[in-house]
Amino acid sequence: MNLANKLTILRILLTPIFIILLFNPAWVITLKNGQELNTIAIIIFVFAIFTDYLDGLVARKKKMLTPLGTFLDPAADKLLLVTTFITLAIRNVIPLWVMIIVVSRDVILFSGWLLSYIFTGNKVIAPSILGKLTTFFQMMTIFFCLLQFPEHVSRIFWWGAVIFTVASGINYAAAGIKLLNNEGGKK
Repeated sequence: MNLANKLTILRILLTPIFIILLFNPAWVITLKNGQELNTIAIIIFVFAIFTDYLDGLVARKKKMLTPLGTFLDPAADKLLLVTTFITLAIRNVIPLWVMIIVVSRDVILFSGWLLSYIFTGNKVIAPSILGKLTTFFQMMTIFFCLLQFPEHVSRIFWWGAVIFTVASGINYAAAGIKLLNNEGGKK
């Protein structure tokens, strides 16, 4: 197993630890304004984001792209982001409707990917710029929520995450439908 895949697996393994820390705060520090920050959870989240960046960089630069990595990397991202959005909604840090949009998009996209794979055998769906912006805004939403920025600041990122989540969902769905239609016409 190459370094890029090991970094992805590390991100997968960090996710449950991060979620447990969100439910059972450890090493909480209290700021002068009385806010409490879960420093270990924040550090783990930032480190997980860094491994996402690093595994992609290593895979491209060292030519370590593998079928396993092509599947695991987005799966690791989704595991981290979806479970965190669910946790933040349960803890009333973000609105429930934001979590529902994020989770619904990923369930729909996974279902579409599975259908596409069944009917076309195509395993790879190239990430789009909208998908990358979605991931960025979702990560920043979580980051600002963890740092307990004022709600009006976090709300900017919620809306960015929601807008790009919906836009990328529509974009991926349209690409999937086009792929299925093109493959259907060949048979």
